[in-house]
Order: sequence, then structure tokens, then C-alpha cells
Amino acid sequence: MNLRKVFEVYATATALVLGLSAGAMLAEAVVLVNVWRAISPDEFLAWYHRHHHELVQFYSPLQIAATVTAIIAAIWFRLAYGRVSRSWLAAAGAAVGVLVLFFVYFKSANAAFLSADVDPAQIPAMLTTWGAWQWFRTAVGITAAACAIVAARPPRLES
Repeated sequence: MNLRKVFEVYATATALVLGLSAGAMLAEAVVLVNVWRAISPDEFLAWYHRHHHELVQFYSPLQIAATVTAIIAAIWFRLAYGRVSRSWLAAAGAAVGVLVLFFVYFKSANAAFLSADVDPAQIPAMLTTWGAWQWFRTAVGITAAACAIVAARPPRLES
């Protein structure tokens, strides 16, 4: 099997991983944030303390895998086809953007939910802000997945 055929399989798998990551972020935005906003601040804080570890265990590997596979795909495409793929670069860049957003906003916001000093009266506003950032991060993740789907099509080679 040549490098290009193996890459086509890898490219499809990468698009799948990016799609799973985007879908998971969408579920978090649509389901979890709405559930969190529907319960009292004290109930939310108790829930978050109980389940924070599971959220980290689920989302961290998925988003890291999505980013790493997209970066590898962009590099591999260049090696296999001798040219740069703008779609793979965009997919990798957007996947990196999802991780960057974690460090720009979500890391400190999530830590605030775990803090003993958080005022429950601030939780509704904090969740509104968190939800807005999550929608932005979801859009970036969907962009990564869409670019990967476009990029995963085997390129036409000139005869």
C-alpha cells in the first residue's frame, strides 16, 4: 500500500475525529449548559464538583486527538502529495484554536466553578458567559471538521 492510499484512510479517520469533537462540543452547548442553567446555583456547583473529573476525562483526550490528528494530516498531505493543502491547514488551525480557547477562557472559568470562594449568586451570569464562549468554541470546532471533510477527499492528480 502506498503512502497516498494510507493517507486517504487516515484523512477519513481524522475528519471523523474532528466531527466527533465538534459534536461533543455541540452537545455540551445545547444540553449541558441548558441543564446547568435550569438548576439552582448551589445544585450546579454540587453537580460540577461531582462531575468535573468526568468532563475532563472525556473532552481532553478527544480535543487533543482531534488537534494532533489534524496537524499530522496537514504535514502528511504535504509529504504524500508534494504540496500544501489549504483545507488541511485550516482544519489544523481551527483544531488548535479549540485548544487555545480552553487556555484563554475555559481553564480559569472551570477553576472558578471549583473554587470554594465562588459566590452562588454569580453563577447565572458566569454560565451565560461560559455558554457564549462554548458556542464560539463549537463554531471553531465545526469549522475544523468541515475543513477536514473537504480536505479528506482524495485530490485530483494531473495526468
